[in-house]
Amino acid sequence: MGLADFSKEAQAALERYHTCLVEATMELDDHVSDAQTIAKAVINECYDLELAFIDARAGTHATDLEKAVLRKTVKDRLDNGVVNVILKVRHEYAKPLPQTR
Repeated sequence: MGLADFSKEAQAALERYHTCLVEATMELDDHVSDAQTIAKAVINECYDLELAFIDARAGTHATDLEKAVLRKTVKDRLDNGVVNVILKVRHEYAKPLPQTR
């Protein structure tokens, strides 16, 4: 399922969530810690927007059980993808590492 298959609301929520991930990574990444450690902080920083996307993705017609299953499935997939976002941001906006002697 691609982005075009999402409702406009879900697309907008996903864009807000992705923007948060990028901005939080740029703010929180110390370029010393491993990406998995930074991911934990980034996930916490963007948690509300992640849930907003998941709820928008579920739609208004989903039952509570369907929403719960989707929340678990999508949240796991999103959280696993955060490390990739961090690595891409590190590559794209790489700061020179401090010189050590």
